[in-house]
Amino acid sequence: AERDYAYWRTAIQRAIDSGELRKDVDVEDAVVMFRQVYMGLSFEMAFMGGLNTRRFAKHLHAVYSLLKR
Repeated sequence: AERDYAYWRTAIQRAIDSGELRKDVDVEDAVVMFRQVYMGLSFEMAFMGGLNTRRFAKHLHAVYSLLKR
């Protein structure tokens, strides 16, 4: 799990540094949001008829849109 958090931390910090994401984004809060959407939907969909990649992408993009500049 810590490896996943480290991956998200790095990706989010790079996006903030490059100006892709707002400067006021809290990295740790963003890490939790992305990871929980990812893990939660993966788990839920695995037991509810399979992974719907379009829905999955839509929800991750929704989180991203809250954070972007």
